[in-house]
Amino acid sequence: MGVAAKNLLTVPGLPYLGQRDNARRPRGTCNLSCVAMLATDGATADELYAELRSPGGRRELRSLTRLHRNNGMARSAIHMMPPERVHAMLVWLLARHGYPYAKFVESCVRDTIITTLVDDCRPIILFGTFTRPAHRVRSGHMVVAVGANRAGDLMVNDPWGDWTKGYRGDAGHQGGRVVYRAGVVWDALMQREGPGYWAIIPGAAESSESN
Repeated sequence: MGVAAKNLLTVPGLPYLGQRDNARRPRGTCNLSCVAMLATDGATADELYAELRSPGGRRELRSLTRLHRNNGMARSAIHMMPPERVHAMLVWLLARHGYPYAKFVESCVRDTIITTLVDDCRPIILFGTFTRPAHRVRSGHMVVAVGANRAGDLMVNDPWGDWTKGYRGDAGHQGGRVVYRAGVVWDALMQREGPGYWAIIPGAAESSESN
């Protein structure tokens, strides 16, 4: 039923971290769990949450808030922010934890995503409107893509579990290096008008960039 592993080129060495184990807001910290999977210093999602609420994190957020002051949203919790500030704060965290060249791309085309994974062998954080089949709910969610093949099948670290199994039962703790087929995953990825998809491209880790 699954895609044969030999058909996928994967990014080695990345850990899987499930958001259900987070002490702070486990249902709403897929974003921080994705950053934690990439952090070169081993920072956890709970540590990143505390960092966002630190004086430095609040200063960064205030600078972004000034750009979006009319949105009427709460300022203190990342899961309540409008998307532009969420993306900017995640890039800020990545820069502090090993990825100084991280960037958010609002319209990342499919070929760029596959090339980054297959040819550059670098992970990407992708944004989705994944469906929970058991509840017919479409909800915003983030995953770390860690592999792909030319056909467009993606291997992901999904912090909420295995989407293909509805995130139910044991599948809620089995989101490491799961394969989401091209025929369904691209329809679930979040995009604005046009051909591209929302993505955070971390780029080279600081340690490898300096070598």
